[in-house]
Amino acid sequence: MKRIGQIILILFVLAPLTSWAQQITDFSGATRMLPVVKAIDGDTIELASGDRVRLLHINTPERGEDGSEQATEMTRSWTVDKKVEVRFGKVAQDRYGRYLAEIFVDGKSLNEELVRQGWAHAFFIPPIDKAAYKRIVAAQVEARTEKRGIWNSDPRYRGAFHITSFHHDAPGDDRKNLNGEYVRIVNISTGTRDLRGFRLENERGRGVKFPRIKLPVGRTISVRSGSGKSQTRARRGQQVYFMKLKMPLWRNKGDVAILRKPDGAEEDRVKSKVSFFRGGGKKK
Repeated sequence: MKRIGQIILILFVLAPLTSWAQQITDFSGATRMLPVVKAIDGDTIELASGDRVRLLHINTPERGEDGSEQATEMTRSWTVDKKVEVRFGKVAQDRYGRYLAEIFVDGKSLNEELVRQGWAHAFFIPPIDKAAYKRIVAAQVEARTEKRGIWNSDPRYRGAFHITSFHHDAPGDDRKNLNGEYVRIVNISTGTRDLRGFRLENERGRGVKFPRIKLPVGRTISVRSGSGKSQTRARRGQQVYFMKLKMPLWRNKGDVAILRKPDGAEEDRVKSKVSFFRGGGKKK
């Protein structure tokens, strides 16, 4: 009887967690009012349940970059210790276990307002909601035209393209997992732009020149070091380009990703961070 009682107690304790997990599983495309306890950074919040929500359609500066503190403070003031309207995306969860949603407070979209105030840029991964795309791109055009926030303070946002992710150290042996190292590039301009003639290289000048790849505003392309079938048409979904290299491009101990314009001028550059696989660095 004692063992049965212990089992019943365990089931009683786990029941709310199981119910919450089931609710989340069914949240794709749903809307819920949920309490927020913490702003992790400008584009990630923590719910009272302990689950984290990544703000859909946008990207804010990383810690230490221009605009990071302002973005985090804006998100904190809008959400912490409040119940907010969470509109989950068609895909409710990303590969890091975070839930994906647009956050509304008093009828206003936090995601959209972060972009409008210049503390975030548009960042769309398919499937894309057409109405949200139109709203957020319009907010970016407004912020960039008015030179608000990052569009005024950080020279990395003055071009057409911006490097948002740099994963220089692939899991395991890089030579056997070339596609585990990659760079993600986003179009931060006000219209569709072509990557043709741009060059992605390391700090030693080794890299590749891009063919014709048209990238709409706010859309990204994942550039992988290894082989595969490139998908470079935006209307077909997420764009990806395989460099088809025989050896790793990026040094595991640290490197620099440089994007150069067709004339050789620097468009953007980013230094690698502590590797997730070599010392516990956090991937965003």
